[in-house]
Amino acid sequence: SYHEFASALGEMIISFQELENFLLEIFASLVNESDREIGLMIGSTMSFGNLCKVIEALAIHKFQDADLKESLAEILQKCQQNESERNTFIHSFYPAFCFGESVEVIGRFKHKINKKGYALHSDESELEKLRNLNFEFTSRTRELFEISKYFEKSIRTTDS
Repeated sequence: SYHEFASALGEMIISFQELENFLLEIFASLVNESDREIGLMIGSTMSFGNLCKVIEALAIHKFQDADLKESLAEILQKCQQNESERNTFIHSFYPAFCFGESVEVIGRFKHKINKKGYALHSDESELEKLRNLNFEFTSRTRELFEISKYFEKSIRTTDS
């Protein structure tokens, strides 16, 4: 139904924003642990992809632990892949159709320009893909939370 689809789309958007905010918090900590506001100001102007790339670069610069850097790089790569999937949903439109007393979203539509000119691209309603993407964003946030526990310990080891 329309409401079920809209709810899943909204939940996916919320879980992505939680992930993006957590990445911003990590960035702020890596830039300046004692004055995180500096990192929040800088990071809030960055695209999601650039935020991931710069976090990885800062981790390479700050940490000695190869396993930590590799784990973080893998998570950030998954984040970027998931964000790309998210963009297909965000930059589409979902016409709703009435069938009797119910309203349903039957597809995802996107205006595209290609070598042949204009094309209207459509896919069937992808409720399960939305739910899975929501799960992926939540998983990435949990993974980042777990790995961020090691940041402070790794920074202290590097400073010693």
